[in-house]
Amino acid sequence: MIFDRLGELFAAKIRQLRQRQARPEPAREPNWRYFEGDARRQLEADRADHTAAIRGKLMGAKADVRNREEWWRSHSTEEFEAAKQIIDVARAASREARDANVFKRGRLLRNAEQVAGEQSEKLRGAVPWLEDTDIPADWDQANRFRMRTTKAIHDHDMQPRTRLVAELERRLEQAERAESERPSPEQVKALALRMAEQRAQAENPTQDTKRPAPSGDEPLDLSEPEDWGEASPFESRQAPRTKADLLNEIRQRTDRLTGQREAEQRQIDPWSAQPPQRRGHGR
Repeated sequence: MIFDRLGELFAAKIRQLRQRQARPEPAREPNWRYFEGDARRQLEADRADHTAAIRGKLMGAKADVRNREEWWRSHSTEEFEAAKQIIDVARAASREARDANVFKRGRLLRNAEQVAGEQSEKLRGAVPWLEDTDIPADWDQANRFRMRTTKAIHDHDMQPRTRLVAELERRLEQAERAESERPSPEQVKALALRMAEQRAQAENPTQDTKRPAPSGDEPLDLSEPEDWGEASPFESRQAPRTKADLLNEIRQRTDRLTGQREAEQRQIDPWSAQPPQRRGHGR
C-alpha cells in the first residue's frame, strides 16, 4: 500500500541522514599552490631580517665591550681595589725582607710569610670567586701574583660582555649560512598552507571549521537534495523536524490505514457480522 511505501521511504531517509551526520566530513586541504611563491619570498625575507637583526645586536654588543674597556682605563670595581690593597700589604712585607741586610733578613722573611698568609685570608673574603688566593712571600712572585689577580678580576667583569659577542658571532655565521640556502619544499608548503587558511578565514569568518560530533538529538536537515531514484511524495510537504516527529507521523498514518482497512472489510463481507437477534415469541 501507499502508506507502507511512505513509511519505508521515511525510515530509509532517516537512516541515510543519520549516517551522513555521523560520518566526519573529509578534511580538504586548502589550495596552497596559489600562495607558494608568496611563501617562498616571505621565508627568504624573514631569513634576511633575522640575519640583519643579529648583525645589529652584534654591533651593539661590541660597542658595549669598547665602552666598558674605556671605563676601565679611569675606573675600577670594588673587588679590584680591595684586591690591590690586600696584595700590596703582603708585597710591602716581602720587599722589606728582600732589602734587609744579612742580620735582619731571616726575621723579616718569617714576617713576610706570616703577613702573606693573613692577607691571603682577607683576599678570599674580598674576592670569593677567585681561584688562586695564596699570596707568595717572595717579592718577585708577589708582583706576578698581583698582575694575574688584577687581570682575572678585569676579565671576570668583562666576561658577560665578551661571551655575548662570541655567541652573537656564532649565531650570525649560522644565519648567514641559512640565508644563502633556498627554503626547503616542506617549509614553503607549511607557510603556504597557513596563508591559505588565513585567507579562507578572512573571507568567511563565520565558518566553523571544527564541527562537533552529532549527538543524535539534532534536528534533521531534510532540505539537502538527494537522488532517491524516484520522487518522494513528501518532498513538496512540510517535513517534520525531528525523528520523534517523523515516527509520530508514521504511527498516525498507520493507525488511519488500519481503520480504513477494517471499514473496507466490513463493507466487502457484510455476512461476517453477526446477524441481528429477533425478539418476540418463536413459532
